[in-house]
Amino acid sequence: MRILLTNDDGYNVEGIFLLREELKRYGEVILVAPKVVQSAKSCAITIGPLNIEKVDELTYAVEGTPIDCVLFGLCNFEGIDLIVSGCNNSPNMGVDTIYSGTCAACTQALIANKPAISFSCAGKDYFSQITKFSKSALDYIFDNNLLSTDYFLNVNFPDGKYEDIKGINLTKLFYQRIKYQTGSYENGVFLSYRKMDMNIKDLSYDVGSFNEGYISITPLSTSNFNLDVFNKVAKEIE
Repeated sequence: MRILLTNDDGYNVEGIFLLREELKRYGEVILVAPKVVQSAKSCAITIGPLNIEKVDELTYAVEGTPIDCVLFGLCNFEGIDLIVSGCNNSPNMGVDTIYSGTCAACTQALIANKPAISFSCAGKDYFSQITKFSKSALDYIFDNNLLSTDYFLNVNFPDGKYEDIKGINLTKLFYQRIKYQTGSYENGVFLSYRKMDMNIKDLSYDVGSFNEGYISITPLSTSNFNLDVFNKVAKEIE
């Protein structure tokens, strides 16, 4: 298997290095990731030339977004079987998947008719979860034949307080109700805040499984809130 690995945190961060080592169990890994942090860039794309740094034969740093990285990888390496994004240094659940550069890379994979998986964990202090949990999540995906070009799989490792997983749940996207609050506006700098309820325990949702110590695997299509995608995948593994 030939795997294209990217992220939105940068090509030289611990999360992507650890995930690359885990992915090597399954095939050759080509790392193409942004040169600098591109968090919350969603599906932004660069219009115009890109500066590319070849770090080594299988590692490239792109002066652009996660979407740019996927496009460069697909255009310059033949036979890509799977696109993987992450591991992000914070969860990507609920409505945050819309803004996430990590998830956006997988959206581009679907556009290119390639299966994709995004990985996120509780935070950079919990990157040990990548080594502990990645094989379990990947084996679950492969054993159940969950890869598809109709959706990508958004994997979130559990809350950092859990040193061991309770299990793996196929989950739906939790739609958080968000309250936006104005913070301050001084000297041309504007700060705003948001509040949303993440305190749920329903294991059928990504947030609930994350909170309760389970790996959450959520199938997402280009219409992120389309539950028909979840129902289709859930039926296949019953």
